[in-house]
Formats: sequence, structure tokens, C-alpha cells
Amino acid sequence: MNMNLAPNTHSPAAIVAKQLVPVQSNNNIQSGLSLQTAKGEIICFMGIDRKVLDQYIRTLAGIHPIESGTLEIFQQPVEEIPAKAWSSIRTKLAYISRDAPLLSVLNGLNNVIFPALYHGTLERHAAIKKALAIFTELEYSGNNLDLPAFMEPIDKVQLAIARAIMLDPTVLLLDDPWYSLDPHDYSKLNDFFYQWVKNGTIIMTTSNISFVRKYATKIYFIGHQEIFEFSSWPTMCHSEVEEVRHYLRQYSESS
Repeated sequence: MNMNLAPNTHSPAAIVAKQLVPVQSNNNIQSGLSLQTAKGEIICFMGIDRKVLDQYIRTLAGIHPIESGTLEIFQQPVEEIPAKAWSSIRTKLAYISRDAPLLSVLNGLNNVIFPALYHGTLERHAAIKKALAIFTELEYSGNNLDLPAFMEPIDKVQLAIARAIMLDPTVLLLDDPWYSLDPHDYSKLNDFFYQWVKNGTIIMTTSNISFVRKYATKIYFIGHQEIFEFSSWPTMCHSEVEEVRHYLRQYSESS
């Protein structure tokens, strides 16, 4: 059963990319990425070269430089966004790296509330109250007073997500959030993302086929020379592109 949400196409797109190619990505790619986000979308990037996938997601976050093509973030060409404006943009556009690093000298709770205190959006008491509410939404069961070195992988990932959404972003960009987790931990993230995206947009790189199959509203397969866009998992499965078929065969053989 596919549980995709219907994207809201009436709001202005948070991110618009046209023929976008990141610097130092696969030099063989002949066509760039064209993408326009909508609220309620879960956009998944898949492919064999993880480094290239990461470069694309970081470029969409405004972190990695552009080789060619155009990128607009909140209706502004990325190259025209003033340096001082990025602090505000970072409250609306949250990027979480694959390793989801936390500040080693702060416990879990202080890691989560730090962005709200840094940006001055909440006082400490209100930030703690909001963080605890987010922990409930995430089904977080770890000890939020522990330092990151003593946490389980699922706790670190959940806290990194909680830290990102403390600022109420409209877009979450994630580099394979399931990377360090055991499969039995997947459902906690799956359920949260499905609920959160009702009021936002998620863009992620992932090899979690079960999540893509159930939740993705759009899939981009980044191959060696071309980027292929699919509207759903069944559409991707019926692709005649040999590179895509080979990728799917590998998944089938490893299942």
C-alpha cells in the first residue's frame, strides 16, 4: 500500500532547480537536475555513487557550489542571496548530514535547544518545553541528559532531527538518515517523516527501498550519465533503463 500524500502545488516552491550540476560531481552526467518542490512531497534521490548523491542534496541546501544550471531557494537565485540572509534561511531550510553530528560537549537536550537559543527564536524554558514535545513526536526513548558519545545510533539521529525542526523549517534535506541504524529502528523515522511532511517538504538521499516504495512522491535516480525522474516506485520498477534495472536487480538479490 502506498501512503503518499498529495503535494500542495498552490504554495510557492521552496526550491527550484533547472539543469543543476554540482561542482566535482560525476563529470559524465550529460543532463542536470530539474526539480520544483511542493508542500507534502517526499522526494528521494537514489543511485550507485553515494558521493554524487550527497553532492546533489548539499547543493540543494545551498552548501555545495554549482557547476552549471540554476538554483532558486525561496524565490531567490542562490548566487544573489546576501551572506547575512543565510542565517534566516537556515531556520527554514534544514540540512542533516549522513552522520548527523551532535556537539560532543553538550548533552542531548542542550544539543536540541541550542539552535533556538542561538537564533533567539525562543527563551530557554520555552525551548525545553518545545524540545520535549518533539521527543514525543519522534518516539524518542533515550536519555536526553547523556552526552553523544554514550548514545545509541537511533538516539543520535532522532536528536539531530529534533534539533533541525526546533526552528520550524519548511524543508528538511537529509543524507540517508537510516545509514547507521538497524532495520528494527526504521519505523520510528518512517512514521515521523510521514506525519511531519504534511506541513513541509522532505528531500533525501536513501537506499532504504522499503521507505521509498511506501512514501516517496517523486524519485530521482542519478546514473552515470543521466538523471531519471519517476513519479512513483512502481513507475521506477517498470523502467526500461538498463542502469535502473541493474540497480533494482541488485536490491532484489540482496533482499
